[in-house]
Amino acid sequence: MSKIKLFLQKNIDVICTLLFSAFMLLQLIALRMANGAGSGYLPDVWQGRVYLFIQIIVITGIICHILLYRLISKKIGYGGIIAAVSVLCASLAEIMLFMPAGSAAFLVVSAIAVLCLGFVCGAVYLKISQLINEGARAGVCIALGYSLAVALQYVFQLKWTVKHVLALFPVLSAAALAYSFLHKASHEDIEGREERKPSPRSMPIFIITVTFAMMVFTHFYNIYLHQLQVSTGYTGHSAYSWPRLLMIPAMLLLGLLAEVKQGRLLPIGSLCVVVIAMLNAMLGEGDTYLLGMCLYYISLAAVVAYYHVTFLKAAQSTKTPALWAVMGRMLDSLFVIITFIPGISSLSGLAVLALDIAALCIMVVFMALNGDLVLSLPTQQKPEPADPFPAIAEQYGITPGELRVLREVVLTDDKHEAIALRLGVSVSTVRHYVSSIYKKTGTQTRLALSKLVDGVRKQ
Repeated sequence: MSKIKLFLQKNIDVICTLLFSAFMLLQLIALRMANGAGSGYLPDVWQGRVYLFIQIIVITGIICHILLYRLISKKIGYGGIIAAVSVLCASLAEIMLFMPAGSAAFLVVSAIAVLCLGFVCGAVYLKISQLINEGARAGVCIALGYSLAVALQYVFQLKWTVKHVLALFPVLSAAALAYSFLHKASHEDIEGREERKPSPRSMPIFIITVTFAMMVFTHFYNIYLHQLQVSTGYTGHSAYSWPRLLMIPAMLLLGLLAEVKQGRLLPIGSLCVVVIAMLNAMLGEGDTYLLGMCLYYISLAAVVAYYHVTFLKAAQSTKTPALWAVMGRMLDSLFVIITFIPGISSLSGLAVLALDIAALCIMVVFMALNGDLVLSLPTQQKPEPADPFPAIAEQYGITPGELRVLREVVLTDDKHEAIALRLGVSVSTVRHYVSSIYKKTGTQTRLALSKLVDGVRKQ
């Protein structure tokens, strides 16, 4: 057991992959069952709105986590809260597996389970973005984790419906999630978090627009396929048959592209997939339904890969990483809600084609504005000068508390009161540290301290 623990600690990619896979599997199983809640119990007019209701609850759960993360104190057990909610979500999923869907009780259990799922979703995506910021390979981890979850769900829930085997997965997922958030490293997320300046390259508004355009395309491409299926009377394969598994090789390929040229090939690869699907819709004959279904799932993989990798990589460069890490998943649920607008699914084939072309054009424009279509890497900037403060602390025997005050005194013009407020200590403590720093360094003024720091920096 200790060897496994040591292996996981040294292999951040493995931790990231298993964490994402555990959550995705729990999500796929829980949402699959929740979407059928009320079947045989609710009137048909309401049954069609259950899917909409589920997505609203997911977003609510995500928002609850964002608010908790912003308000929580480092003294509160953040990891324990997430672990407890993960176990609750998995327990409710177990109940849903063996409870008849046509009951009011199943509706209530589904609602609570999905609310917990959204809450855990926010925590998992934030944790993964932090792991990526620490060096985990985003494309590989997301691709492997998602592919494993899709394969397991397809085999045990969609293909065979083996409930006694399927029941193991929520338990294993909850155990993996609980371990990840109870592990000592997870507490550093609260205690050591800092506000960071927004990334100069990745513009979140551009990523949002491209993601939404991709979702528009896949949705209306799906409507096009449905109309094609009805017009040709094709019944050979359903939406949950083997073409769904094409998401796995597509995700793996796009995940590898995300690791090439600092991820610049992922947007281009996703765009190419959409263009191919668009050409099939424009030039294909009436007997291309199976090909269209295959391209639909590959396009869906492109959407999932794009918004996961881009948002998770950009999140830690924003002031609110808890929001931006999960933004792609929130957009996914939000888009589902928008598609319930009456009349969208009954558009003519020409209108569907026009909307797909418009979405494709928007993708190209905003990818270009975000620099996603430029393959050349940015010129390497000169390395930042070494931080002089650790050297000064070592040379003059300055304590960690004094070092924090030293940085404030040298890098700002603030008075002792403002420094004390920012560091969360008393004014007398700041004054005591300043006097000690002057004594240890042989200086008497801020100007002298600044010159001392500059001298060490130039060495």
